[in-house]
Amino acid sequence: MSIDASRYSKMFLDASDNCTSLPAGDVCSSTLNVVFQSILGPSALTANIFLGAAAYLRWTRGRSPEKILIFNLVACSLVMVVVLPIHAFLVTKLGSFLLCDRSLWLLYRTREEIQLIANLATLATFVAIAYDRFEVLTKFPNQRRLTVRLACMHVVCAWCVSLLIILPLYNGPLRPHCVKKCLQGSDLALSCNGLAINHTSATIRIAVVTVYITVCCIGTSVSLLRATWEMRAHRQQIEVMYGIVRARTEVNFTKLVIAISLTYILTWTPTGVARIIVTLDLSLTRLCVDLWLVSWSFMSALLTPVIYIKMDKRILLVLRNRVCRYFRVAPLATRPSFSTDVK
Repeated sequence: MSIDASRYSKMFLDASDNCTSLPAGDVCSSTLNVVFQSILGPSALTANIFLGAAAYLRWTRGRSPEKILIFNLVACSLVMVVVLPIHAFLVTKLGSFLLCDRSLWLLYRTREEIQLIANLATLATFVAIAYDRFEVLTKFPNQRRLTVRLACMHVVCAWCVSLLIILPLYNGPLRPHCVKKCLQGSDLALSCNGLAINHTSATIRIAVVTVYITVCCIGTSVSLLRATWEMRAHRQQIEVMYGIVRARTEVNFTKLVIAISLTYILTWTPTGVARIIVTLDLSLTRLCVDLWLVSWSFMSALLTPVIYIKMDKRILLVLRNRVCRYFRVAPLATRPSFSTDVK
C-alpha cells in the first residue's frame, strides 16, 4: 500500500521521534481481504434473496410466527451485506485511516453503527425463534403465546431497542474520537493525546453491548436447552401430538435453529474479543487481525441462509414446485408443512 510521505511527516511532528512509516507492500494482506469480501458479498446477497423468496412462498401458503422471524433474519443479513463494501473500502485505505481522514472516520463510524444495530436485532430475533421452538414442542397451537402479531411486534421492538442502544453510544458525549497513529518500533503507537477519553467511552460501549449480548444469549440458550430436553425426554409424546412425520419436522427444525445460533456465535465472538483487545492495547498486528476478523464476521450473513436451506429440504421443494408450475411441469410431491402453518 502506498502512503503519502508528506502527510505522514506532518503526523510525525506530533508523535515520538521514533515513529516510522508503514512498511512497504500489502499491509495486513489488504488485497486478499478485499478479494475475500468480493466473493462473500455477492454470495451472501444471493443466498439471502433465495431464502427470502422461499420464505415468502411459504408465507403465502400459511402464516406463522416462525416465518416472520425468518424474514427478519434475512433482513438483518441483508443490512450487513450492504455495509460490507464500506468495510472493504476502509481496508484499502488503511494509511489514510490511521491519519484520521475525516471522511474515512465517518465511514468507519457508520459501518460500526449499522453493523452493530443489525447484530443486536439478530440476537433478539434468535431469542424469539428459540422460544417459538420451545412452545412448538411443548404446547398445542391454541396454547401458544407467540402469535403472528406478537412476532411482528417483537421484530419492531428488536430494531427500535437496537437503535436506542447503539445511536447514543456512537453519537454525543460517548462518540469515539479518532486518534492519529504511527509506527513506533514494531508496534502501532498513538501519536497524540485523547486516548483516555476514547478508553472511557469505549469501556462504556463494551459494557452496554456485552450486557445486551449476554441477556440475549441466556434467553436463547435457556429456550433451546429446554426444547432439546423436551426432544430427548418426550419424543413419543411429541410424535403423538403431531404424528411421526410432523414431529420429525419440528425436531429437525429445532436442530436447525441450534446450528444457526452456534454458527452466529462462532463467527462473531472472535471479532468481539479482538475489538476489546484493540481498544485497550493497539498495535499494527492486532489491528490487522481485527480487520480480518471483522471481514470474517460477515460470514454469518452467508452461513445463516446456507445452513437453513441445506437443513430444511422444504425450502428447495417450494422453489422447485414454483419453477415447475411456471414452466407448466408437474410439481414434485409436497411434504407436510410446519405445525405452525395455517391450513
